[in-house]
Order: sequence, then structure tokens, then C-alpha cells
Amino acid sequence: MEQQLLKGPGKLLDALGNLNQAGWAHHQVLDCNLEDSHFYKLKFMQGMRIKVWDYYAITTPTHFFSFTVSDIGYLGMVFAYVIEFATGKYEEQTLTIPFAAGVKIPRNSNEGESIYIGGGKTLRFNVEGE
Repeated sequence: MEQQLLKGPGKLLDALGNLNQAGWAHHQVLDCNLEDSHFYKLKFMQGMRIKVWDYYAITTPTHFFSFTVSDIGYLGMVFAYVIEFATGKYEEQTLTIPFAAGVKIPRNSNEGESIYIGGGKTLRFNVEGE
């Protein structure tokens, strides 16, 4: 498919699991209907192949902060790090969560809550619709 400006609204995948459109957009215009993906004949195995994540970064004059909540099907990964520019000091915390227990990521990136709650730790992003 040729890359083009995506026109929406619409679904990312057709009923057979193929892309409806390929291209780019200034903002999200397609619904991320991953339930229509078809990797395996056994439907319950689909989730093991689908990878979703939510990433945020904040830059200030003195620091860079990064936060990610991800679900890679069989595993959740949650991490945060900070870099202090003046010293180059780097601190990171990473959690690896079997079967992504406690990880929830919204269907689309334009609204919803990405969250990890577990082991006495919480990381939450909330995006309100336009």
C-alpha cells in the first residue's frame, strides 16, 4: 500500500485482519481494533502476539524523565528513568510482570487510562478526549 494522509474515522483493520489504510496522520484517526487481528487459528493465542505500550517523556532544562507502561502479550514491562543533564547521572527502575498482571492500556491513544498497579507500586497516565 502506498503511504498517504489517512482519512478517518475508520478502523485500523478489516474483518480479515488486514490494514484498511497505510499512511500517516496529524492525529489519531483510526480505531485500533486489534480484536480483528488473525495471527493464530486459536483465538485465545492472539493476545500473545499483540504488543501495546504507552510512553511519555518530559524534558526540563535540567532533567529528562521517561515513563512506559507496556503489555507484550505474555509479559508486562513498566519502567521509569531520569537523567540529570549536569552530571549525566542516570537512574532507572524496571518492573517485569508475568502475563502483564495489573497492566491496563486503553484501546486508543487519544483518550483513556494506562495504568499499572501491583506490588505496592502504581504508574498511571490519563488522557482525556478532545
